[in-house]
Amino acid sequence: IGVPQDGILVAGVQIPPGSGYELRYPKSAYGTSFAVRQTVAALDQFAATSDFPFPVSIGTMSRAPGGKIGGHVSHQTGRDLDIRLPLRAEVPQGLSPTFRRIDWTTTWKLVRAFADAAEVQIIFLDYGAQRRLYRAAQAAGASADELDRMLQYPRGYKASLGLIRHSPGHDGHIHVRFPCGPAEPECADD
Repeated sequence: IGVPQDGILVAGVQIPPGSGYELRYPKSAYGTSFAVRQTVAALDQFAATSDFPFPVSIGTMSRAPGGKIGGHVSHQTGRDLDIRLPLRAEVPQGLSPTFRRIDWTTTWKLVRAFADAAEVQIIFLDYGAQRRLYRAAQAAGASADELDRMLQYPRGYKASLGLIRHSPGHDGHIHVRFPCGPAEPECADD
């Protein structure tokens, strides 16, 4: 019910266990049934199309009843999900993500899985990180049209273009926002 930054979650469901991902905060891994289905579909696609040898680290979605959650402005209605950016295989996986430690090619595969297998409203990622992701996407063979459709970069961090948009503080994780589901009549967009 409500918008992502001012609402609650009714009848939330927890992201189920999966072989290709781990829940860092199980008590904050609740979402709408629609958003959870979309999440699992994207993570399954990523696992099927990526050779990343470690589970993807799923961060905060929402608490079971929704509402305010520490350290987050949104994540109140079960439609927002944080996913830690994957680190290069040779980097100890317990380290914090920094631009030099992140596996940008794998990150590109991860965001493509969300774009291809799920209904996603927007993905937030710091503009400086988008530059690195853009280069990895180019190296992976992404077309100019796909780059334009997917990334705000290089058109400026204020441009309202691309699925992936700048948001400060999102340089070690992506923040995926799902749209309202078809059975969510009191859900609202920003």
